[in-house]
Amino acid sequence: FLILFSMLLLCSCSKPSFKPDEKVFFSRPKDTNLEFWITEKFDDLDLSTCEREHLYYENVVYYGTGYKSGDEEVVVYYFNPYPTPKATEPLYITRIDITDPNVTVYGLTINSTQEEFVEKMQENGFVTTTTVNNTPAVKKGNLYAEIQTGAWIDFWVEYEPKTEK
Repeated sequence: FLILFSMLLLCSCSKPSFKPDEKVFFSRPKDTNLEFWITEKFDDLDLSTCEREHLYYENVVYYGTGYKSGDEEVVVYYFNPYPTPKATEPLYITRIDITDPNVTVYGLTINSTQEEFVEKMQENGFVTTTTVNNTPAVKKGNLYAEIQTGAWIDFWVEYEPKTEK
């Protein structure tokens, strides 16, 4: 019995600590008109009406339906291996860039103010933080978002939730 218990303990300790669960996969907000949402699996989506950006570093990039490369107002979906950066992982949406003022997420648009953005995101369980560039952002687990009023809103996931310092 002791040997079996030791083996189970050893196996449970040697598994990766970062597993797919509710902290790394996110439900689609009710008040959005995006056609896809962050952490949706590439293989589960119908991208037949979306234009693919063919050469963009290591990302697989698609424009939302009705948008194309060169448009000023767009929604862009970035697909990468997730929930870890291993190439053997399936592709999921790991970033969404929005520059179209008609797109809403959590009831916000790119024309929302920074204050409206933070308030609404906090109502939805996000907390304030800063990005690596020291710009204001919000996060919920490993999902981050930031706004540049009048220009864009970005949503992205980090591979592992970061701890506050």
